[in-house]
Amino acid sequence: KKHLMKFKLSSVIAGLLIGLAVMLHSCKKDKEEETNNNQTKAAELSVANNIAETMYDDVFNLVLLNGQANNVAGRGNSCATVTLNNSDPDTYPKIMTLDFGSGCTGFDGLTRKGKIIATLSGRIRTAGTSITISFDNYSVNDFKLEGEFSITNNSGNNGLSFTTQTTNGKLTYPGGTLYYTHSGNHTLTQTAGAG
Repeated sequence: KKHLMKFKLSSVIAGLLIGLAVMLHSCKKDKEEETNNNQTKAAELSVANNIAETMYDDVFNLVLLNGQANNVAGRGNSCATVTLNNSDPDTYPKIMTLDFGSGCTGFDGLTRKGKIIATLSGRIRTAGTSITISFDNYSVNDFKLEGEFSITNNSGNNGLSFTTQTTNGKLTYPGGTLYYTHSGNHTLTQTAGAG
């Protein structure tokens, strides 16, 4: 009987040790999977952030270039139909609408749809001018952009400087099932060539 009890007790201990080993291995595997999932999510967020920043920077460029072309800032070209709410060059605020319609491909090979609506407090190159931008069903290559975007001219005697601010930004991927939110600001400063 004693021999049988020792055998059962050692079987139970062996079973517990095996169970503990399996559980520890499983925990290690779960942690590895969690680490891999976190790394994948971080990579996806990084890509989404880069796309969003590139698209908001593109809006900045489009507004400045088309503003130049329409005498509210000198040059610019896109496939958008650009309209101003008034043609008097000295009347501000001024609303500039860039209408890409149901889709047109610009000189950069990107297909844009919808509208960018920019309200300018003054000429783009004038220090202190602020521009508030809204979007009306606007997308680039079917990446939809939403939120509040603004540009402020902080220029001084040493050259141009602009600050852009994105608030409640939203980037929706093609197909509409995946989106990311985006907020932040950039300051772009001319460091040479003002002369």
